[in-house]
Amino acid sequence: ERDALSRGRFRQADDDKQAAYRQLAPLIAALGPAPKQRLDTLLALEARWHHLVDVEVWNAPDGKVIPHSGEREDLWDGMLEAAAHVDEAITQAGRDRIAQIAEVEAIQRSMTALLGLLALAAAAATWWVSRRVHDYAVEAEERRATLAEVMASRARFMRGVSHDLKNP
Repeated sequence: ERDALSRGRFRQADDDKQAAYRQLAPLIAALGPAPKQRLDTLLALEARWHHLVDVEVWNAPDGKVIPHSGEREDLWDGMLEAAAHVDEAITQAGRDRIAQIAEVEAIQRSMTALLGLLALAAAAATWWVSRRVHDYAVEAEERRATLAEVMASRARFMRGVSHDLKNP
């Protein structure tokens, strides 16, 4: 039917569809060249179909019976096929992205485990070094005490020798 109400509903639905295409286009472009090419094919088929509908249906004289058009039907079928191809391309791009994310997550898990092992090794090395520093400090203190004792003995010996030399 080509009455004003049908035409208005058709135009409103078509405007909604065009708005959806405008929102979808940048998202599909971000998925890569294959989905974008398939959307471009769909839009080109739709433009041809709209041209035929405008010429053959909406611009036909009132009262004229609109005959069945094989070309319009073929374009409609092509649009449905192209929409299915767009859907397949989006699905495949989604699968590819999921695979990439899984790969990155596996790398991140490996890196986390490696960093954890390195942190444990660093903690063990720090403990070992602090233990060795403590042992060296204890040993140095023991040597200092021994040296102080030797120096005191030497001083006593020198005082004794000096006293004996002065007062035989």
